[in-house]
Amino acid sequence: MESRKVLKELYIGIGIHVVVFMIIGSIFMRPVWIYIPALIVGGLGACLQAYGIYDTLDRALELSSKGAKSFATTRSIFRLIMCMVLMIGGILIHWTAFVGVTVGLLG
Repeated sequence: MESRKVLKELYIGIGIHVVVFMIIGSIFMRPVWIYIPALIVGGLGACLQAYGIYDTLDRALELSSKGAKSFATTRSIFRLIMCMVLMIGGILIHWTAFVGVTVGLLG
């Protein structure tokens, strides 16, 4: 399946993104012990979002047009809420955690 290969390549790209920003963050961000775990959590969130998009599109293709639209909208809202929860959690922990989670999610 070509789509699984693309998803795997996307995971590899997210991993590279996290490693690069881990190196950059270890130079510029303080405290590092908060930034790096937050960056990893953000990267995992990005992986979950990528899989969620893949799964949503795969399932929506089997539904009727009206059902597919409502299904895709519901799943998109769920992904946005997941992002907001991770970012709010980062803000509540420390501003460095917020930066780490946000950069990880952008991966």
